[in-house]
Amino acid sequence: MTSTVSWSVRAAGLVAVSAGLLISSAGVAAAEDPNAVPEPILTTQCSADQLMAATKVVDPPAYDAIVAKYSQEPQWMQDQIITRMNNLLAKDPAARQTEVDQFGVLFPHYAALFRTQESSAEGIAQQCGTFPANDPSVWKPAAEQAAATPEGAVPAAS
Repeated sequence: MTSTVSWSVRAAGLVAVSAGLLISSAGVAAAEDPNAVPEPILTTQCSADQLMAATKVVDPPAYDAIVAKYSQEPQWMQDQIITRMNNLLAKDPAARQTEVDQFGVLFPHYAALFRTQESSAEGIAQQCGTFPANDPSVWKPAAEQAAATPEGAVPAAS
């Protein structure tokens, strides 16, 4: 009887340890999921323009890659990308991961804005609120921004 109890206690312990390992490895897998949206981005209250402006400061290579691709898209697609991003950000944080996954099917290159590196996500989320909510200039490549004449300025004569 003692060996039976001892065996069942051991079996129960083994099952508990196995379940714990499965749960912890699932957590690790979720943390390493390249499609996962980092918590600061899931819970942000910022617009797509604000996220882009903050990404420009915090992660310039990621910003440049997104803007370079975006500038090559036809206008109707650019409009769709911005609309979809802002609709996604209007969702509650619990629904955003699913929305980002669906957005990534249609616009995989632009889903990178939401699937930013964990190390950059915190800085982007902290800074995005300091930028204007509506600023279409953040979608223009740096060369176009530099070439734009400031409002009210007179271009130099040739």
